[in-house]
Amino acid sequence: MPLRLTLPKKLALLAAGVAFCSALAVAIITISQLRIAEHKAAEARLAGDARLYAERVNMALLSMERDARMLANMPPISGLMRVAAATDGLDPLDGSTAELWRSRLGRIFVNMLQNQPRYTQARFLVAEGNWQEEVRVNSVNGLTRVVPRAQLQSKGHRDYLSFPDSGPVVRGHYSQITPNVENGVSDGVPTLRYVFPVLDADGSRFGAIVINADFEALLDSARPDILADYKVTAYSDRQDYFTWTADAANLGLQYHEQDGWTPWAHQDVAPAAGTRADGVIQTGASVFYSQPIAAKTPHRPFALSVATETPQALLYAASKRTVTTSVLLASALVALLSFLAYLLGRKIAQPLRRLTDRVRHYSGTNEELAELPVSNDEVGALAQSFRSLANALIRESGRARAIFTSAPDGIVTISQSGEIEDMNPAAEALFGYRSEDVLGEGLALLMPAEDAQRHQLYVDRATVSDTSALMGRGRQVFGRRRDGSFCPIEVSISRSEYSGSSHFIGVVRDISERRKGEEKMRDLLAELEHSNAELARSNAELDTFAYVASHDLKAPLRVIDNASRWLEEDLEAYLDDDTRESMELLRNRVFRMEKLLDDLLEFSRIGRSGHAEDVVSAEQMVKEVRELINLPPDMRFEVSGDLQQIRLVRMPLLTVLLNLVSNAIKHHDRAAGRVSLDIAQHGTEAVLTVSDDGPGIPEQFHEKIFEIFQTLRPRDEVDGSGIGLSIVRKHVDVMGGRLELDSAEGRGATFRVHWPAAHSSDATAPADDTQPRPSRIA
Repeated sequence: MPLRLTLPKKLALLAAGVAFCSALAVAIITISQLRIAEHKAAEARLAGDARLYAERVNMALLSMERDARMLANMPPISGLMRVAAATDGLDPLDGSTAELWRSRLGRIFVNMLQNQPRYTQARFLVAEGNWQEEVRVNSVNGLTRVVPRAQLQSKGHRDYLSFPDSGPVVRGHYSQITPNVENGVSDGVPTLRYVFPVLDADGSRFGAIVINADFEALLDSARPDILADYKVTAYSDRQDYFTWTADAANLGLQYHEQDGWTPWAHQDVAPAAGTRADGVIQTGASVFYSQPIAAKTPHRPFALSVATETPQALLYAASKRTVTTSVLLASALVALLSFLAYLLGRKIAQPLRRLTDRVRHYSGTNEELAELPVSNDEVGALAQSFRSLANALIRESGRARAIFTSAPDGIVTISQSGEIEDMNPAAEALFGYRSEDVLGEGLALLMPAEDAQRHQLYVDRATVSDTSALMGRGRQVFGRRRDGSFCPIEVSISRSEYSGSSHFIGVVRDISERRKGEEKMRDLLAELEHSNAELARSNAELDTFAYVASHDLKAPLRVIDNASRWLEEDLEAYLDDDTRESMELLRNRVFRMEKLLDDLLEFSRIGRSGHAEDVVSAEQMVKEVRELINLPPDMRFEVSGDLQQIRLVRMPLLTVLLNLVSNAIKHHDRAAGRVSLDIAQHGTEAVLTVSDDGPGIPEQFHEKIFEIFQTLRPRDEVDGSGIGLSIVRKHVDVMGGRLELDSAEGRGATFRVHWPAAHSSDATAPADDTQPRPSRIA
């Protein structure tokens, strides 16, 4: 007997074949293009990452050059040259001896080595005496020590003191990477040295600054952020290499002269160190790209490159996932289309059956169904009309019932004669009756006896004369529960016409908790009035205390300042540089204390003293900021934004900007830098952004810097009271604004102030004579 396929099955097979062929063609084209694009993207990513990592290592080398150049220009170097040129062994400028200048230079070396743990030694040598060491500071295992003069050595025999240039050329050079040697004994630590010449007034080499760095620690300090399954390797022309991975700090330096050294796995196929690669190199299961860091020159006798490496399988990981996904999607699509085709066939072949099922579904209702046509031309339209009508009735009935049963307030429907017709669950819970227990009962069942008769008269009168749908709203009466107790309720009654007669709908709400809340609110308002009076008195006392404390504490400070100046004048003939420095330090501490008292007074007044809301343009605001900040010669202050169109309330925004800009300048770690201010209007708020390219703020200190008296650097290095950023935050909080900080160590800092429109546009307010002056940043 031949196989018989019905129309639904034929349509299903046809849909399956078309879907499978289409999905297969699309998958082949997509995967082919994806593999090509994926390979190109991976190559570009490897090359870009290699350039980024090479720059990080190069910056570590440049930091050595910068530090050596800075040390060569320190005052103790100039002082030692002047002492060497003098006949009496004293500095002609201030009478300092060579020993005093050596001591100061030693302290400078100690500070640098403590701040740069990758450095192991800093030295100053003079050419006279076969390059004799004048000052040397060693750093071993984190311990920094100034070497006694008796232990200093002559280093004229060392290759790194042979300068590649002749004549008065101020240019430093690196040594080869060799083990460190002390008194003829090697400690095995691969060391990189940078030598910077020091010239005298005639342009002759007077001496040299030499910085030793642990080469492994130097490379590790440039550790990049590495993606999973990545390897980054820095390698030299002498087959030394250092590898970082994402799941380890590092794999250590492989130095060619150390025991156990093994060559880099890609040494034979990688481009020579310091040379540029032609493209991505594939080797075994990996691919890598090499980027030169530094080429070999007379001033840098070694070459370095960085290679980024990733498993070759990762290049096509996405395309493999796409193949799997495509197969699953194609299978699902074939199954779905086959199923839809089968349903379509059933719909075409059996319209009467579907119509019969619909009629049976509603056969239990009270609706009468007219005789339905069975014609193939009209079955679809009839079925759609029937479905629309049935669904509309179901939705309307369900919605009405859901509202009735789910309403949080009690609902009671009453007939025209005053009998209860229905109650929702909320009314049942309120009165304690079940709906079926009260059907046909009079409304008096739910009311106190003294109110029942009066209420029935009201309903009878409303039935005859009142034509409005809403008869009563928010009437507060008492309801009677099943147990005979009474509760306060709020009743709203409306009238509706349906089924040929009038009906009343009562919405009942238990207001017992509301009445308790109202009584509690009255008590709280009374307490609040008393608290406001106490708060006003406390604020007044705090203002008086802050003002008196500030002025009374300033008086002895002024006495100390004047007394120090009188002492200095009286003892002028007996003072030396150290005592003058001590007197200046004393006056500096007096000034700092006086500034601290001013800032404390201003901080205490924030939010409790008004400001005259003097509205100015952003351009005028920036002009005042420029006039008030102390901008160093090499520091740039850049401003952006539509300054002429944006208008701002002058105070306290001027104080906020001065503190943020001055703070960025003061805490910058370089003499030459950039501080930028951007002012923009975003919707209902002004956004003021102050950013810099300074040392940045580590994430663990993002909250601490806003605390009062907190600074990240000692006050002997940066003068300030430690209150500036606390003043900024308090001003922003009081005005209902928002302060954001985006910073990380070594990446600069960005402070973003969101100032509400109510305090950033035109406004008027009475002037306040107690308006605080703009504060300098701590």
